[in-house]
Amino acid sequence: MTNLLDGAGLICRFAPLMVSFVISFMILNPAAWGDDSDNAARVAEAALEFPDRDLREPVYTYFRPVWAFELTSTLRALGKSALDPLAANPAEYSKGVSLSFQFSPPWTQVAGVVSFGPNLGIYPVDSSSQLTRKPFDVWEVGGQVQYQARLFHEQILVPVAGYDFEYLSYSFVNGASNRTLLSGPFFGAYFFLNFLEPLAAGEMFSIHQIIRSYLVAEMKILQGTSPDFSISGPSYYFGLRLEY
Repeated sequence: MTNLLDGAGLICRFAPLMVSFVISFMILNPAAWGDDSDNAARVAEAALEFPDRDLREPVYTYFRPVWAFELTSTLRALGKSALDPLAANPAEYSKGVSLSFQFSPPWTQVAGVVSFGPNLGIYPVDSSSQLTRKPFDVWEVGGQVQYQARLFHEQILVPVAGYDFEYLSYSFVNGASNRTLLSGPFFGAYFFLNFLEPLAAGEMFSIHQIIRSYLVAEMKILQGTSPDFSISGPSYYFGLRLEY
């Protein structure tokens, strides 16, 4: 019964955040509604909009993405700092999963790409550590702004740099519970997946409006303090990024 109540409380806590993210996804990805007519029309219109384009190049290369969805994870989050330095085993490190949506104004894409938007993340701690009761006892909500040095068509490797801020919430078994602000820069690179399989990328564009797909490798350097621990040092994230 206690587990059921804990689960219900967890759902209530995160429901508003998850609903807002689902609504955002449905707005950003019209293909999710199951109607592909707009996507097919977009491909047809490209022939009229870019009559002088090189027919050997995929049509999606002539569009600029406005929205992006990114999912990344790490085996050691929150830098090199232990979450509970006073515990019997001080090496209580957490993993991390981060989900973000970003907006890229077209007028910022003349020399590179500038984007910004909200992010949501969880930091599950190994269950054997007995530091937290549930995987969602350490979580964050925040935002980021970033710059991609994408300077030419079909660029395979795109350097990226930005700044991330997170409102971190935690609750430990020993009774420690608080919220604190973390912030810091991040650096990394995007590997352009369209380059590996342009035909599949063309299908993704015609069906789901996905213009660019990337593998993500980033180093985050978040810093912050709370009454129970301090955060510093790099964390390495890997994942997938889709741009619409």
